[in-house]
Amino acid sequence: MYYFNFKIIHEWLRKTIKSFILQAINGRNKINLFSNFMSISQILKNSHLQLNATLRIVGEEDRFFGPGRLQLLEQIEKTGSINQAAKNMEMSYKKAWQMINSMNAQTKNPIVITQTGGSSGGGALVSEEGRELMGYYKELHKRFQDFLDRETKNLLS
Repeated sequence: MYYFNFKIIHEWLRKTIKSFILQAINGRNKINLFSNFMSISQILKNSHLQLNATLRIVGEEDRFFGPGRLQLLEQIEKTGSINQAAKNMEMSYKKAWQMINSMNAQTKNPIVITQTGGSSGGGALVSEEGRELMGYYKELHKRFQDFLDRETKNLLS
Protein backbone atom coordinates (compact mmCIF):
# COMPACT_ATOMS: atom_id res chain seq x y z
CA MET A 1 0.00 0.00 0.00
CA TYR A 2 1.28 3.45 -0.87
CA TYR A 3 0.89 6.48 1.34
CA PHE A 4 1.09 9.90 -0.25
CA ASN A 5 1.83 13.14 1.46
CA PHE A 6 -0.50 15.35 -0.55
CA LYS A 7 1.01 18.51 0.88
CA ILE A 8 4.43 17.57 -0.52
CA ILE A 9 2.95 16.53 -3.88
CA HIS A 10 0.94 19.76 -4.07
CA GLU A 11 4.03 21.87 -3.33
CA TRP A 12 6.10 19.97 -5.91
CA LEU A 13 3.39 20.45 -8.56
CA ARG A 14 3.07 24.16 -7.72
CA LYS A 15 6.84 24.70 -8.06
CA THR A 16 7.06 22.65 -11.26
CA ILE A 17 4.19 24.49 -12.93
CA LYS A 18 5.50 27.87 -11.80
CA SER A 19 8.96 27.03 -13.18
CA PHE A 20 7.46 25.85 -16.47
CA ILE A 21 5.41 29.04 -16.88
CA LEU A 22 8.38 31.28 -16.07
CA GLN A 23 10.53 29.40 -18.58
CA ALA A 24 7.82 29.73 -21.22
CA ILE A 25 7.44 33.46 -20.57
CA ASN A 26 11.20 33.94 -20.79
CA GLY A 27 11.33 31.91 -24.02
CA ARG A 28 13.52 29.13 -22.63
CA ASN A 29 10.92 26.40 -22.80
CA LYS A 30 10.65 24.89 -26.27
CA ILE A 31 8.08 22.25 -25.34
CA ASN A 32 4.99 22.46 -27.53
CA LEU A 33 2.05 21.56 -25.31
CA PHE A 34 -0.23 21.38 -28.32
CA SER A 35 1.84 19.09 -30.55
CA ASN A 36 -0.89 16.42 -30.52
CA PHE A 37 -3.49 18.85 -31.85
CA MET A 38 -4.00 20.15 -35.37
CA SER A 39 -3.11 23.77 -35.99
CA ILE A 40 -5.93 26.19 -35.35
CA SER A 41 -5.17 27.68 -38.79
CA GLN A 42 -6.53 24.41 -40.26
CA ILE A 43 -9.84 25.03 -38.51
CA LEU A 44 -10.40 28.71 -39.19
CA LYS A 45 -11.35 30.51 -42.38
CA ASN A 46 -9.38 33.58 -41.35
CA SER A 47 -6.06 33.10 -39.58
CA HIS A 48 -5.62 36.73 -38.52
CA LEU A 49 -5.80 35.95 -34.83
CA GLN A 50 -3.76 37.28 -31.98
CA LEU A 51 -3.57 36.21 -28.36
CA ASN A 52 -4.58 39.03 -26.05
CA ALA A 53 -4.49 39.23 -22.27
CA THR A 54 -4.26 41.82 -19.52
CA LEU A 55 -1.43 41.48 -17.03
CA ARG A 56 -2.37 42.25 -13.44
CA ILE A 57 -0.63 41.62 -10.17
CA VAL A 58 -3.27 40.59 -7.64
CA GLY A 59 -3.19 40.16 -3.89
CA GLU A 60 -5.26 37.86 -1.75
CA GLU A 61 -8.13 40.32 -1.42
CA ASP A 62 -7.62 43.01 -4.05
CA ARG A 63 -5.87 43.90 -7.26
CA PHE A 64 -2.44 45.28 -6.57
CA PHE A 65 -1.16 46.58 -9.89
CA GLY A 66 -2.08 46.63 -13.54
CA PRO A 67 -2.41 48.92 -16.54
CA GLY A 68 -4.91 51.30 -14.90
CA ARG A 69 -2.83 51.82 -11.80
CA LEU A 70 0.30 52.28 -13.91
CA GLN A 71 -1.48 54.99 -15.89
CA LEU A 72 -2.67 56.65 -12.67
CA LEU A 73 0.89 56.76 -11.27
CA GLU A 74 2.20 58.13 -14.58
CA GLN A 75 -0.43 60.88 -14.47
CA ILE A 76 0.39 61.70 -10.84
CA GLU A 77 4.07 62.00 -11.79
CA LYS A 78 3.14 64.24 -14.72
CA THR A 79 0.70 66.52 -12.89
CA GLY A 80 1.73 66.31 -9.23
CA SER A 81 -1.96 66.02 -8.38
CA ILE A 82 -4.32 63.13 -7.74
CA ASN A 83 -7.28 65.28 -8.74
CA GLN A 84 -5.71 66.31 -12.06
CA ALA A 85 -4.50 62.76 -12.73
CA ALA A 86 -8.06 61.48 -12.24
CA LYS A 87 -9.47 64.18 -14.53
CA ASN A 88 -6.92 63.35 -17.24
CA MET A 89 -8.02 59.72 -17.06
CA GLU A 90 -11.72 60.62 -16.95
CA MET A 91 -11.91 58.86 -13.59
CA SER A 92 -13.59 60.01 -10.42
CA TYR A 93 -11.39 61.47 -7.70
CA LYS A 94 -12.88 58.89 -5.31
CA LYS A 95 -11.90 55.98 -7.61
CA ALA A 96 -8.34 57.33 -7.90
CA TRP A 97 -8.10 57.52 -4.11
CA GLN A 98 -9.45 53.98 -3.77
CA MET A 99 -6.76 52.71 -6.13
CA ILE A 100 -4.02 54.61 -4.27
CA ASN A 101 -5.23 53.44 -0.86
CA SER A 102 -5.36 49.86 -2.11
CA MET A 103 -1.78 50.01 -3.40
CA ASN A 104 -0.49 51.75 -0.28
CA ALA A 105 -2.23 49.22 1.99
CA GLN A 106 -0.44 46.35 0.24
CA THR A 107 3.10 47.75 0.46
CA LYS A 108 5.56 48.35 3.27
CA ASN A 109 6.05 51.98 2.21
CA PRO A 110 3.54 54.19 0.37
CA ILE A 111 3.51 54.17 -3.41
CA VAL A 112 1.93 57.64 -3.52
CA ILE A 113 2.84 60.33 -1.00
CA THR A 114 0.43 63.20 -0.48
CA GLN A 115 1.16 66.70 0.74
CA THR A 116 -1.67 68.63 2.37
CA GLY A 117 -2.74 72.19 1.57
CA GLY A 118 -0.84 75.33 2.28
CA SER A 119 -0.54 78.53 0.28
CA SER A 120 0.24 76.67 -2.94
CA GLY A 121 -2.27 73.89 -2.27
CA GLY A 122 -1.58 70.21 -1.77
CA GLY A 123 -0.01 67.75 -4.09
CA ALA A 124 1.05 64.19 -4.60
CA LEU A 125 4.14 62.44 -5.75
CA VAL A 126 5.09 58.90 -6.63
CA SER A 127 7.60 57.49 -4.13
CA GLU A 128 10.86 55.80 -5.08
CA GLU A 129 9.16 52.46 -4.41
CA GLY A 130 6.35 53.52 -6.75
CA ARG A 131 8.80 54.35 -9.52
CA GLU A 132 10.53 50.99 -8.99
CA LEU A 133 7.15 49.24 -9.21
CA MET A 134 6.33 51.09 -12.43
CA GLY A 135 9.64 50.04 -13.99
CA TYR A 136 9.22 46.45 -12.87
CA TYR A 137 5.68 46.26 -14.25
CA LYS A 138 6.72 47.75 -17.60
CA GLU A 139 9.52 45.18 -17.96
CA LEU A 140 7.22 42.35 -16.87
CA HIS A 141 4.60 43.54 -19.36
CA LYS A 142 7.18 43.58 -22.16
CA ARG A 143 8.16 39.95 -21.40
CA PHE A 144 4.48 39.01 -21.14
CA GLN A 145 3.74 40.60 -24.52
CA ASP A 146 6.75 38.83 -26.08
CA PHE A 147 5.35 35.56 -24.72
CA LEU A 148 1.91 36.29 -26.22
CA ASP A 149 3.50 37.16 -29.58
CA ARG A 150 5.49 33.89 -29.62
CA GLU A 151 2.43 31.88 -28.67
CA THR A 152 0.35 33.61 -31.36
CA LYS A 153 2.91 32.43 -33.93
CA ASN A 154 2.81 28.91 -32.47
CA LEU A 155 -0.97 28.94 -32.49
CA LEU A 156 -1.17 29.73 -36.18
CA SER A 157 1.72 27.59 -37.44
